[in-house]
Amino acid sequence: MHLALENIHLENDPERVRRNLQRFLVEERNYLRTLETLTLAYKYLGMPDAAIATAERWVDEAGRDASTLTNLALALADHDQGRRAREILEEVAAIEDYYDSTGVGYAYVSLDDLDAAFEWLEKGYDSRDWGITRLRTMPYWKIYLEDPRWIQFRNDARYRDLIARVRFPALPPEHPGYADEQAWKGEEAAAEATNAPIRKIAVLPFDNLSSDP
Repeated sequence: MHLALENIHLENDPERVRRNLQRFLVEERNYLRTLETLTLAYKYLGMPDAAIATAERWVDEAGRDASTLTNLALALADHDQGRRAREILEEVAAIEDYYDSTGVGYAYVSLDDLDAAFEWLEKGYDSRDWGITRLRTMPYWKIYLEDPRWIQFRNDARYRDLIARVRFPALPPEHPGYADEQAWKGEEAAAEATNAPIRKIAVLPFDNLSSDP
């Protein structure tokens, strides 16, 4: 059940998600780590108040560590509570040995602050943060697919640069990001062709082979 909700961003059936969520609450209600997954489930179902309340519960029950606070900041940022989200992110930045820099970066995407987002994502890349593995797929989750903030993020050249450096495998045709990836490749190929050095054909001197005088 935990895995069924963990892959919620791939779902196309809200009612199925809702049923799984209700079962999940009964079967695994004491498993603190799954509160992060529940937060995502509520966001997917368009229940921002429940998403924020669940993220706050994780903070209350598991403590104010980097992971719980980042989860809460993202829930707040996703639902236009920017002031609170920024306050929490400032608290997160002060935590020593922070290990989820990419999580902070994603929160700043939802805060529509791409400079801060890429600053934290670069930290995640440099430290080999586990959250960098979501960089290729998270921006295309259904809850973000039509969000103007995340569309702007996906279209930013810095995003493409990070994707290239992490060396993710190519996306399959059924993935929502496939068309974007093909467009990038086309643009890169055109740029390479434009910037390629002009090939000159050397013309060597030769004798006049004509029989004309």
